[in-house]
Amino acid sequence: MFIEHAHGLLTASAKRERQAFRALRKMIRGNRVAINISPLCGDESAHVLQISDRRTCEAQPRHRIFIRLCDASRKLFAPLALAITLLGLSGSQTVAQQSFPDPPSDLTKIYFLSGTNDLAALPFESAITTVNVFQLAVEDKVTRVRINGPNAATILANQDLRFFVFVADRMDPPPHQLVRLTAGKSDRSLKISVIKGRKGYAPFDEDNVRLQRRTLQRLSVPAGPGRMIFVNYMELRPSQTLPPGEYAIIGDSLADIATFRVK
Repeated sequence: MFIEHAHGLLTASAKRERQAFRALRKMIRGNRVAINISPLCGDESAHVLQISDRRTCEAQPRHRIFIRLCDASRKLFAPLALAITLLGLSGSQTVAQQSFPDPPSDLTKIYFLSGTNDLAALPFESAITTVNVFQLAVEDKVTRVRINGPNAATILANQDLRFFVFVADRMDPPPHQLVRLTAGKSDRSLKISVIKGRKGYAPFDEDNVRLQRRTLQRLSVPAGPGRMIFVNYMELRPSQTLPPGEYAIIGDSLADIATFRVK
């Protein structure tokens, strides 16, 4: 606090304290930190971009003298320094959490992150269906895709599930979808629909699990003599906790479906 003289005049010490507070307040106002919310795919991590005014960070001996002389200003500056330190630690932890495994060599598989933080491929299972999704549908139709066996062989823990896939560059939206399968006594099934005069298929919204997608790397891959293509190495995360049950990651084709079970 400032101390006022009995006659209404500030003492020399009080004047120095007031000047120090003014100088410190000016520095705090000038050193606002810009925060960016990355639009990359969930990464809603806050990243420190820059100091808004570099000049206010330059050494100013006059201000340093005032800060040293004024105990009150040091008390005010300590919480600010602590906040900046905590922000830096938080940023470093965010970067660590956003790390990802190197892309595997086989681009045709769908991978998950195992408990030892290694990539493992989900097994593909063949589906049985009465429609050819690569041909024009002759009529609007609702049917079921069936997979032999009541349970998937791969069991995943429902903790921070992360899947890794490769998608052709500029394919928007990416083809991979996460769906719930209906488990029966001898098989698992998925209800789909096709539209007359169109190729492809669509699962029903009630079976679809929303995914958060993040592009990790853009890779150049050889595709024959003197020819290169680009693919995106992507991370997929369920946007909600998966209840126990049977699941699959599907793409354009129904011939091979990557399946797993959550207990």
